Amino acid sequence: MNFKRAEDAIIFPWLQQNLTPQRTIVDIGARKGHWFKKIAYYFPDSPSHLFEPTPNIYEWLDSKHRKNDRVNIHGVALSDESNTLDFHIDLELGGWSGLTKQREGGKYRTIKVPVKTLDSYKLKNVGLIKIDVEGNELKTIRGAEKTIKSSKPFVYFECADVHMTNYDYGSGEIFDFFNNLNYNILDLDLNVCTKEQLQEHTASNSSLYHNFIANPK
Repeated sequence: MNFKRAEDAIIFPWLQQNLTPQRTIVDIGARKGHWFKKIAYYFPDSPSHLFEPTPNIYEWLDSKHRKNDRVNIHGVALSDESNTLDFHIDLELGGWSGLTKQREGGKYRTIKVPVKTLDSYKLKNVGLIKIDVEGNELKTIRGAEKTIKSSKPFVYFECADVHMTNYDYGSGEIFDFFNNLNYNILDLDLNVCTKEQLQEHTASNSSLYHNFIANPK
């Protein structure tokens, strides 16, 4: 398979070597499912749950996968609470849509969406959680703590200061969360990060170094 993005050329071969087949895959912030399509190519028999709160994208995903009993589509945002919250659709950079506005002066359409925790779904045998939530990473993993503790999945997540600037935390808190669960965080050179190295990566301008693998020690 050819990969357009440098990070994809690293993470998918890594997962092919390390992820146990048939364990449940969770894709949080699935958008139109391009990332999921690649992981499903390597793990066609794994049960999967895709979370995408943008209504028209959720409906498109749902119609596309409706006949596949293995793939479950959820039109909700994930965080550390169960609620109904504002979701800001970025009309110019759709991939930057989220529970906070990312860009000063950006054009947005704000809607109400249901918000839940991953733990509320009580998923079993989770092998991989992929998270792309534009700065809401810490709240998302806090809402998945029981699932992470019970299944010990790999967690592949995007994390960049440019997105976290509108939240009241930084990558140091994400490091502490995983460290407390006895996880290492790997950058995409596949090196274990210290807290300081994680903070350096998330502050950089390189999209390659905005992606990380949380790996049980």
